[in-house]
Amino acid sequence: MLHDVTQGELVAIDVRGWEGSAISITGGNSQVRDCRTLGCAGNGFDFVRCRISCVSNIARECAHGFVVSQSRPESIIEANISGGNRANGYQFDQSPGIAAYANNASFNDRDGMTVINTANAQLVANMLAGNNQSSTDGCGIRLSGSARECGLFYNNFQDVQMQPSQLNPVIEETSANQNVIRFNLSRMKIQGDGQDSIISENFTP
Repeated sequence: MLHDVTQGELVAIDVRGWEGSAISITGGNSQVRDCRTLGCAGNGFDFVRCRISCVSNIARECAHGFVVSQSRPESIIEANISGGNRANGYQFDQSPGIAAYANNASFNDRDGMTVINTANAQLVANMLAGNNQSSTDGCGIRLSGSARECGLFYNNFQDVQMQPSQLNPVIEETSANQNVIRFNLSRMKIQGDGQDSIISENFTP
């Protein structure tokens, strides 16, 4: 665990079978890259109240794969893989302005990505397929609570399983509002319930 580190950097760390969260950072400004967490009882990666640059990491068979809560502006989650986890692949909670680019979320038990009470998140060019393996109400991306003014662009929600589990590409809860969901690819039509959101020009082959 790193706590209030001014310029922290974790590179190429491998954590397996840990009883809690594998990699945890609270406060400060840190970079995490090329790390791997596998089969942990807690989350693969936990980032709390910090500015984080999380690039090219892997979380498999943990609770949540990546959890970012109360992050500082300019935090970025890029080119990571989160698969086969028991909950969400990625969860962003109260993390205004967080950017998630070119990540992969696949075969997680619940949502590929969940955005909770977060404004101005940018989710771009992520691959989200085969999530909701627990066959509940999971989806590719969920906009939850007061998620607002978030941008979902060029994400791929195609689920090519013979019996797809991820039947909902995007779930926008009624409490979310003013989000923009455009230019995404999905086998299912994208619909939203939020207020004053723009949902258009998505591609359904």
